[in-house]
Amino acid sequence: MLQGIKDAEARLAQLAVQTTAVQANLQDLQQQVVEKKQEITAAVEGRLANLQEQVIAQEAAVVNLDKKMLKQKKKAERTEKTLNEELSADDPMMDRLLDGVFASMGYTEDSIGHRR
Repeated sequence: MLQGIKDAEARLAQLAVQTTAVQANLQDLQQQVVEKKQEITAAVEGRLANLQEQVIAQEAAVVNLDKKMLKQKKKAERTEKTLNEELSADDPMMDRLLDGVFASMGYTEDSIGHRR
């Protein structure tokens, strides 16, 4: 019986050593998990910051394109207005030229009506 108690005590001591080793391994694994989580979080935050910078840059590019497009639109409107004014303006030289062309074709102003 004494031998059985001694064997049980030895087994208990062995289990205590194994328990301590398992606890140390568990703490090591927990530390590895914490470190890996921090590493992943830092990588994700870095990528997110990079993407946010790209979005800001793209938004700025869109704003610049909108400004350029607005300038081009205003320029086109001014050009159209100028052309319309030039086309609608009386041009005595053009009138004489057209009168000459029509006269050479045998037309008179009465036969073609008022041109403008």
